[in-house]
Amino acid sequence: MITYYLIFLYLAFQSFYRKGSWINQNTIPLIIFLTLFIGLRHQVGGDWGSYMQSMQLAKGVELPSIIALLKGDESGYFIFEWIGANVFGGIYLVNTLCAFIFSVGLVLFCRNQPRPWLALLIAFPYLVIMVAMGYTRQGVSIGLEMLALLAIQNRKFIPFFIWIAIASTFHKTSLLILLLPAFLLPKKLKFIVLIRIILILLAGYGIFSSAFSSESVGVMFGYYESFESKGAYIRVGISLVYSIAYLFTEKKYQLAPASKKIWRLMSFATVIFAIALLAKAPTSMIDRLALYVIPIQMVVGSSIPYQRILGISQFFWKEIIVFASVMILTIWLFFGDYSVYWVPYNNLLFPYWLF
Repeated sequence: MITYYLIFLYLAFQSFYRKGSWINQNTIPLIIFLTLFIGLRHQVGGDWGSYMQSMQLAKGVELPSIIALLKGDESGYFIFEWIGANVFGGIYLVNTLCAFIFSVGLVLFCRNQPRPWLALLIAFPYLVIMVAMGYTRQGVSIGLEMLALLAIQNRKFIPFFIWIAIASTFHKTSLLILLLPAFLLPKKLKFIVLIRIILILLAGYGIFSSAFSSESVGVMFGYYESFESKGAYIRVGISLVYSIAYLFTEKKYQLAPASKKIWRLMSFATVIFAIALLAKAPTSMIDRLALYVIPIQMVVGSSIPYQRILGISQFFWKEIIVFASVMILTIWLFFGDYSVYWVPYNNLLFPYWLF
């Protein structure tokens, strides 16, 4: 547990005393550190047992047989898994490869925010610890989503579609993000209505096929999702606070029109998720989909100190955000139903009793 607080303390210190954008001197070491911290963990994370069972089932099975069973769906992770199980590295190779992809997406996304260290601090308690170290496949998808968001903010649609296509090979829920270009593609584009319909259908496919996936595949790879997620209300609630803050202060953001529209759509999506939870929709399904709006937390949280909302100074706003983030981490570690699977933190590079 101390490990998590030490890292958070370092990020908090940097958030208060570091300004401006990152350069490679910050970017590369952070990617390496997060890759090792997430990828070389040992028996840490709520899905550790499921992924270990999946590794055992993949051992000795020919790769074409696995891909044929999956029918190409979400085969990216299982290719990593097959290599780990049958070539070398085991679960640690799989986790390290997944952690690297996630870390690249996260660090590059944070680097493009007004206060990169503050953005990374906001991401650490939930996105890094709970998602990347618990939902490995979806963590990769979210890392690739963040790269796609950077591309589409610059209206680079082809790289956007490439990143989302790769993300969908790890978790089909990432197809939800295809709703963004459905509203952002140039109106003068030929067959724009048809393209929008196709994107909306693909997004719908990703949502519902993931929610009601084949039981045979789930059983074979030891992957099972309950439709009840007790923490969904809290997690969606956190994103909702940031989303409402954005909707009320959007005019203060120095962003291109396309970027503003993206975060407006993400904010509205968060509101929809919150309404769905109140309407008693399956909490696990909403919880998994709502993970893709977490980037709104980093965008808004790293920008709020500049807005001087309610006349509050930059430094005090940073204190509020840091305090809120450490409370999220503390409440989850001490009172979360499943946090026991993350404590103590153990890594192949050092024994857990050191921390």
